[in-house]
Amino acid sequence: MKIKFAIGVFLVLLFSRFIWFQITRGIWLYDFFGSLFIATLATLISYFLIKRSKKP
Repeated sequence: MKIKFAIGVFLVLLFSRFIWFQITRGIWLYDFFGSLFIATLATLISYFLIKRSKKP
């Protein structure tokens, strides 16, 4: 369940930022890697927060 949630967060953050920047600026490569970095960082943070909160 934790892995599925982390993957879901990653995909949502990746594509929401990517689509937003496509609409506003349209620089594909820069926006994609920026979105990839932020989505990865947010996914790792959310994964570790969930992992810590589940400990007894």
